[in-house]
Amino acid sequence: GAKYKAACFYSHQCAEKSFKALIIKLTNDFPKIHDLVKLATLAKAPEELAYAGDELNAYYIETRYTGYAEPNKTDAEDAINNANKVLSWVKQNL
Repeated sequence: GAKYKAACFYSHQCAEKSFKALIIKLTNDFPKIHDLVKLATLAKAPEELAYAGDELNAYYIETRYTGYAEPNKTDAEDAINNANKVLSWVKQNL
C-alpha cells in the first residue's frame, strides 16, 4: 500500500541526497540529476552501490504516479537496505 510506496520513494531520496553530499565535497558542484547510477559514478562509489542505485531508480518516478506496480513489503525492505548501503558508504567517505 501507500506505506510501502512511501518507503521506496524516500529510500531513493536518501540515496540521492547522500551521493550529492559527497559529490559536493569532492567537486564543489551540485548535479541537478536524480539518476542514482550517474550520481554513484560522480561520487566514485563502488559498482555495488551503482547496482543498488539502479534498483532504487525505479522508485523515483514510479512511486509518484499511478499506473505502475505497487511496491510490496519485500520491495520496501530491499529499498531501505539499498539506501542504507549508500548512506553508510557515504558517511565513511565524507
